[in-house]
Amino acid sequence: MWILSIDTATKVTGLAVHFKCGLVAESFLHTGKTHSERLMPMVLQLLEQAGIGFGDLEAVAVSSGPGSFTGLRIGMATAKGIAQVRKIPLIGINTLDALAQNGLGFEGLVAPVLDARKDEVYTALYGIRGREISLIGQYEAVSPAVLAERLGSGRERVLFVGDAVPVYRELLEARLGEGAVFLPDSRSLPRGAHVGALAAERLARGERDDIYTLKPFYIRPSEAEATWAKKFGQGG
Repeated sequence: MWILSIDTATKVTGLAVHFKCGLVAESFLHTGKTHSERLMPMVLQLLEQAGIGFGDLEAVAVSSGPGSFTGLRIGMATAKGIAQVRKIPLIGINTLDALAQNGLGFEGLVAPVLDARKDEVYTALYGIRGREISLIGQYEAVSPAVLAERLGSGRERVLFVGDAVPVYRELLEARLGEGAVFLPDSRSLPRGAHVGALAAERLARGERDDIYTLKPFYIRPSEAEATWAKKFGQGG
């Protein structure tokens, strides 16, 4: 089964093509251009490099959040458009679940941290043992100081991955000391390949998402939603 995977949850544009659960091609860009400018040209180029066309695709996967509100909408709209036109399965993959895959092989805890602005990060906690990754905490938006305090009370080493690492690394190191572990920058950012791998697992279990009901997972409301709720939420 040919699967196209799309990740635009952060400033990274990550794409991948899988076939029979194996990675065939992958694209990764972390530049100043917006997803709306580069996503479709990258998709076309990646399919060409993989030696296939849109007609060969049998499923499309998308990173469904949390992350950038605009980025998630662009990725979701593109994935839904492809799935609808091709009449193929659509699979949404939580961005933090995919990012936690960067820690495969690490023994301990993994905490993906994505910049949520407002001095917060999107995060969750995972346990990794060899090739097994399990979610052991909830998805949340939290202050990095609160996260560091919480994790600093434990004894296990914690691997931090994600685009918020460079921003809050000093804070995390100050609280956790040698218990805080970091990957090289090139291995800490989201990858379309991990979205595709998790999507292949869901497809193998017979799972798929509804094209009409799948929505970006924001964790917290957007500025527009928060403003509307504040203005009209109470008393109509």
